[in-house]
Formats: sequence, structure tokens, C-alpha cells
Amino acid sequence: MPEVLAQRLVGLVAACALALAAVAASANAGTGDPAEPDPSGSTAPFVAVAYGTGFDFSRGDYGLDRDSSLYYVPFDLTIDVDYWRFVARVPFLYSDGVVGTAVVGPTGLESDRVSGLGDSITQVSHLFAPLGESLPWVELGGQISWPTRTREPLGQGDFAFAAQIDAFQSYGDWTPFARFGRNFYLVGSLDDRFYTSVGASYAWSDTFATGLSYDWLESAASGVRDGHEIVPYLSVDFDGGWNLGPYAVVGLSSGSPDYGVGFSVGLRR
Repeated sequence: MPEVLAQRLVGLVAACALALAAVAASANAGTGDPAEPDPSGSTAPFVAVAYGTGFDFSRGDYGLDRDSSLYYVPFDLTIDVDYWRFVARVPFLYSDGVVGTAVVGPTGLESDRVSGLGDSITQVSHLFAPLGESLPWVELGGQISWPTRTREPLGQGDFAFAAQIDAFQSYGDWTPFARFGRNFYLVGSLDDRFYTSVGASYAWSDTFATGLSYDWLESAASGVRDGHEIVPYLSVDFDGGWNLGPYAVVGLSSGSPDYGVGFSVGLRR
């Protein structure tokens, strides 16, 4: 389950940014006008740094005879250098119930409360400009999950990898987007799996947007159903580079929580 939350929050942060200004975001990633040359004659690359955190609460029975709750708080650092993006995340988790159910199925663990750091994540991606005016921007990326958990149920216990592709484009106030990827595990008890998200956002103004995403996550173990979720969200920009992104989660299968709520907060410099 921690991995599901990590992907959801990373995806929502990206979607919120695109929802408000996909074209502007692309320019910030190095696709706008070239930087003015400095006196020495060199052209400085575009560099931006963003700090982020958030909160995610989800609850469900995952096909078991008792409900489980999970609280997830990530701490993010994002660095954009022209077309490149680098992301690092360290999450804190608190579980009340049977942990691990969404990842590997019923674990049989009876611990009601477990808290600590989960597996850390680093990502690298590259943005590619559209080949035509109405074609989408494409972002190719890779991710490494590091076994930094402080309690056994809060992580996978080994390295994991992911490769994904994102596509988006603005058509007036609408921004459709899609993500497709695959997770690769070194833990023998977990199967590699695909995941995808599709949705669209609508920018009501330069600072406010709403959106809806459908997320699918293939099961990583026999006896566990695929995860299917609907995620409506908002995105609000404030002065000084601040962004707030509240959202809700509606689970559509026993491989997902029954419901959830959360928000992301970011500061971009």
C-alpha cells in the first residue's frame, strides 16, 4: 500500500501543476525562450527547486474481515534543470490495522499500530517537446525505491524499480493527461506489475483548477485483486510559489481502499 500512495501523490502533484499551466510548466522545464547570455558569453540553464509535503488518509477492508487505516506523510525535493527533473522522497507512515494487505494480500499480522519511515524514492525524468502543435508533451522517467523502512511492514524489504511514460497537452482550458508504467521488484514474493492513470483537468483561472483521474494498479500477488480508483482533485496556486492540492479517493475494488482523502502542499523557487 505505501507504494500505491507514493505513486498517487507523485501523480497528483504533477497533474496539479499541469492543470494550472501546462504550457507555462513546459517553459519552466526549458522549452521556453532561451536564457539571456551572461557577460562571459555562456547561457545559464533554467533551474527551479520545489519543496513538498502532504497528507494521505485511506481506509478499507481489502477483502478481509476487518478495516485497516493508513496515514502517509511524504517529504519531497524536486529539482528541474531545463528538460530534466530529479525527485527525492522520504515518507512517514502510520498504520492502524492489518498492514501490507494492498501489496501482498492478507499478511496475518495482528499488530494494530505500526509507524515509522517507509521506503525512500528517487526519480529522474526527461521532458520531450511535441512534434506537432496539437500533439502531447511526453515525459520519460525511471524510479528507484530504496529499502529505508524502519519497521518491516512499512516497506518491501529490498530495492524496486519503475519505468513510466507521461503524456499531456493543453487544449484551451482543458488538459488531458495519461501515465503508463511498470514496477519491477527484487522481492521474490512480489510479481512485477503495470499501472496507469488517465484523466483531465480544467483551469477555471490562472490559479484554480479541478480535475479527475482514474488509476489502475495491477495486482502484485496471487489472491489479490487489481486496484481501481477514482481521484477527484483541486489545485490552487498562491502568491510566492505556493500550491495546495486537496483530493479524495473512491475505491472501486478490494485491491484499493474503500475511500481516502488527502492534500499536497508545494513551494517552488
